Amino acid sequence: PRVAPRSSIGKLDDRLTAVVFEGGRLEFELYSNRNRVYQVARNHYQVPMLVRWSISETENLRLVVPTEGVTLLPAAPPDRDAQRFVIAKLRRISVSKRYLRYFTFHAQFGDPSARPSTYSYGLPFPRGHQYKVMQGFHGIFSHDGPDAYAVDFDCPIGTPVVAARPGTVVATHSTAKGAGATALYRDLTRSNFVFVLHEDGTLGEYHHLATGAVQVEPGQRVERGDLLGLSGSTGYSTQPHLHFSVRTAA
Repeated sequence: PRVAPRSSIGKLDDRLTAVVFEGGRLEFELYSNRNRVYQVARNHYQVPMLVRWSISETENLRLVVPTEGVTLLPAAPPDRDAQRFVIAKLRRISVSKRYLRYFTFHAQFGDPSARPSTYSYGLPFPRGHQYKVMQGFHGIFSHDGPDAYAVDFDCPIGTPVVAARPGTVVATHSTAKGAGATALYRDLTRSNFVFVLHEDGTLGEYHHLATGAVQVEPGQRVERGDLLGLSGSTGYSTQPHLHFSVRTAA
């Protein structure tokens, strides 16, 4: 996508704020400049975000470019506001009439071009602790698709969760309550988590933490073995455990 100075794309007509967690948010904005309309995206996280989007059911608009696409939004600069990126251009048929568009998207943390470097990971709990693996790679209960290479450890509630590799915390969530095995609980907002960005661009993900038990903040540097939080059973979960994976967007 191309960077768009606000002065070149006109006035702001609409803003949708989404994927809001500690560490950032995504914003999808509509700007208009005479008969031109621009669909803009902004990533406020300090980690790239891959966004699959589509525009449909337009009124008083004609698309100049395709109606759907996949856009990689770079990480926000740590000391500046997030840049605006034009992901679609539209033409207003009549400037005297209102216009509408239906916008849908799916976002993932990470850069799909990241290539993992060789690293011997530590376990995501303190040295000397031992827990059974409840579900491993390609587990039939829930380890498919993006989670195909995750590992679930049978950790009781309150087990210390530690960083398996050094990195920077880029997103956390700690206010989720409750757990279940219905589709409702697959939403990321239903699970407490910590995401750590490694130097090779991969993300260490620690899910199902206890409510209010996250011990780190976005932007914080963590070393291997540092405390991230306490395990629990929130989100898509049938019993207390720790879900750990190393991944990026796909």
